[in-house]
Amino acid sequence: MTGYTVYRVIFVYGWRLMAGRHYHVDGSISIYSKQINDNAHKTMNKNHICPLCKEACLSHRDKYRAGTWRVIHCPRCDARLCANPIIMALAYMLYFWAAAWFIGWAALEHDWRPLVALVPVWLVLDFLNIQLMPLSVMRKKT
Repeated sequence: MTGYTVYRVIFVYGWRLMAGRHYHVDGSISIYSKQINDNAHKTMNKNHICPLCKEACLSHRDKYRAGTWRVIHCPRCDARLCANPIIMALAYMLYFWAAAWFIGWAALEHDWRPLVALVPVWLVLDFLNIQLMPLSVMRKKT
């Protein structure tokens, strides 16, 4: 793997694809999406990769719904997907911590402006939730 390839993987395709990569001892990388080509980075901002069929077919809405502890289905392979529960619990601790911090600050100062400051913090947390939260494949219902 050359330095240019590492640069391209990290900066052109974006960090959101790094969760879908497995690094091997011999230095090779297996990628969830084997169909990545030069135009793939243009479509990655609209679609997220299904971990089972390895295609970019999940919308932002589906990814957001997975980040709220819901089960989503891949439109191509009909796999049951959810956000990684351990990382999701950590993300929700950040949501709770931000709410407690800003509500406590507002109560301490007897002012409503810290509550307004909570809105962009939650929007940033939602953006990170959509872009960085890895999906897990669930077992099929029997």
